[in-house]
Amino acid sequence: MLDKRQMSLLNLLSEKEYKTAESFSEKLNLSSKTIRTLLKILDETLIENGAHIISKHGYGYRLVIDDFEKIKKFKLLNQKLYLPETSEERIQYLLEYLLNCKDYVKIEDLSQMIYVSKKTLTHDIKEVESLMRKYNLEIDRKPYHGIRVVGAEFDLRLCIAEFTERRIKIDLNYPEELNEELKEIAQIIMKVIDNKNYKISDVAFQNLIVHIHIAIKRIKANYYIPLGNNEMSELVGDIELKLAKDCARLISKRFDVEFPKSEIEYIAVHLAGKKMLDLIKDGKGNIVIDQEINDVVKEMLQVVYEGFKFDFRTDDVTRTTFSAIKSSSEI
Repeated sequence: MLDKRQMSLLNLLSEKEYKTAESFSEKLNLSSKTIRTLLKILDETLIENGAHIISKHGYGYRLVIDDFEKIKKFKLLNQKLYLPETSEERIQYLLEYLLNCKDYVKIEDLSQMIYVSKKTLTHDIKEVESLMRKYNLEIDRKPYHGIRVVGAEFDLRLCIAEFTERRIKIDLNYPEELNEELKEIAQIIMKVIDNKNYKISDVAFQNLIVHIHIAIKRIKANYYIPLGNNEMSELVGDIELKLAKDCARLISKRFDVEFPKSEIEYIAVHLAGKKMLDLIKDGKGNIVIDQEINDVVKEMLQVVYEGFKFDFRTDDVTRTTFSAIKSSSEI
């Protein structure tokens, strides 16, 4: 089996282009000499499992797939066997496991699963609880059954989104097939918003991809966002709702999952809450905001927070943008 460094290296190797030992060294914080040694060991293991590594002087290293199904099974097996080593890694692991676990799980089983003492695990779970409280989630303890996460579906998804985004950015062991799914979702969304010339920021675009990815998994597991209230429906414009319906239709076809009305509104809220609009400015480039409009916007953002836990209330940029939008609608 592969250790953490070898698994990280395997995920960095490309089938399409050569990469240098120095580039691996920089990303994994290891010496070039260590990288070359690991590549040699990794190649010996891969040869028996459907792939091998080739090198080209002046270019670097590239992965060659000989048996796609064989190497896919090999990578999945190693990813499942990966064990967190540090407290931070265990907390991330526990967050992901508990948020996706339907039933109660016993502390003893978790302890054996990641090979740590019950005392160490208990300490890590306390840290997990602290993180979950930010999303109004709790760990329910039931005698003789174990623990599980309880909370509203929307809060669960927000929490899942945070660790998903963190893994995409910093975890080199994030499964390749999930990255491919994210890319496909991105292509679908890009196609829809480009057709309507709809503008959102890069960060908002990435967040939307992650939330739709999570929605697909949760819907397939029969977990749904409840229908929104009238106040929230008023905050979603016709454009966002139409875009959300188009995205849902294409994603449903590609991933064989049906988006009910509540899930389409969920996508629309992400679009409406994060879109990029030009601010209304005076001749000197200053933003013109009426106090009455500002007060209305504060109330709107409070509704957003209470209904969906998006806390834009103290975000000056978001508050000003919404105020500008409100101003433009009254001109």
